[in-house]
Amino acid sequence: MTVYKRGKAWSVQVSWYTVEAGGKKKRHYKTKGGFKTKKEAELWETQEKLAKSKGQISDKNPVFTDHFRRWYEVYRKPSAATNTRKIYEYVASVLENYFGGLKIRSLTRENLQTFLNEFGESHSKNTARKIYSNIKACLTEAFDEGLIHKNLYSKLKLIYNEDKSRPDVFLSAAEIESLAHYCEQIAKPNKPVPYMVLTALFTGMRLGEIMALSWPCVDYTKNTIKIEKSWAYKVHELKSPKNKASYRTIPVPANLLNKLAELKGNDTRWVFVRKNARHDEMTDDEILRTIVDQTTVDNNLKKFAEKAGVKSWQDIHMHALRHAHVAYLAYKNVNWYAISKRLGHSNLAITLNTYAYLIDELKASEDEEIVDVLNGLDKIHQ
Repeated sequence: MTVYKRGKAWSVQVSWYTVEAGGKKKRHYKTKGGFKTKKEAELWETQEKLAKSKGQISDKNPVFTDHFRRWYEVYRKPSAATNTRKIYEYVASVLENYFGGLKIRSLTRENLQTFLNEFGESHSKNTARKIYSNIKACLTEAFDEGLIHKNLYSKLKLIYNEDKSRPDVFLSAAEIESLAHYCEQIAKPNKPVPYMVLTALFTGMRLGEIMALSWPCVDYTKNTIKIEKSWAYKVHELKSPKNKASYRTIPVPANLLNKLAELKGNDTRWVFVRKNARHDEMTDDEILRTIVDQTTVDNNLKKFAEKAGVKSWQDIHMHALRHAHVAYLAYKNVNWYAISKRLGHSNLAITLNTYAYLIDELKASEDEEIVDVLNGLDKIHQ
């Protein structure tokens, strides 16, 4: 590695070898100039030495958005579902419109955060998070490959428009119990939505997983439900669960399974479909298309929640029942690791991050209990 002066500015050249096909060594060079002082040049040289020692050095400097598409095509697209691929394509187009031909080494925390700020001003939390998480994932691997040497992504902040975001809905334990009781009372085999709501409350399953539940996956001997398929209701496609961890078998109350048994006369394979004499002539995809859509499910849920006395019934949606399931288990002191496995999260950190608000709420309650206990200890000495 060499630091030298060219005119009034300082430059650095680094070199390293890679082993090519056939065992031949190839020497690579990387040069950077324009440093105002020798100290600045030496600092960059130190960063390159560290990257070289970790095998994270590269002489490539692709356009950021070109690299994003390559990362998506190689690492994400092969295992991504149709709907997920559409999300990646959307993210790629948004980044191309904003960053244009900017090279990846020209990225800074400032221009990345400025982009997130501007995009977030006019988009919901869900949409902004898609952009945010994909940028971080792509730059993490760019760092590992040596394309960038700074951890640009660690301090980026998610920005979004509260007015465009779907409100978070929090149900109390009493509201959860009331909603479950109401759905049990009104459930009739010709209308599957109350049964779907009960399944969400008692299992924490995603809506797509509920829609794709088949009778072979319901075990009345062990009182379990196996999740091995998901119905992508936006694109009408039967697919594998979200990730490897989403393949799971969860214990459920016998009362739920007994309630679901009322639907057995509707179809021999799929749980939540209406009775239809033509099912024998239909493919699985055609049968699953007859299940009520997401909008209809959410609209029915709102009506049930209102009747059950849920305060925020206007904003409730099926995914909120997944959160309600977690909240109910947490309030009953169920271990967070067990909850994470039940939800099908790939690791505990995802669960803890997703439900940080709930953990904080429980901690505040426990802090009050701790103070009460200590007050009792104080009284012993009075």
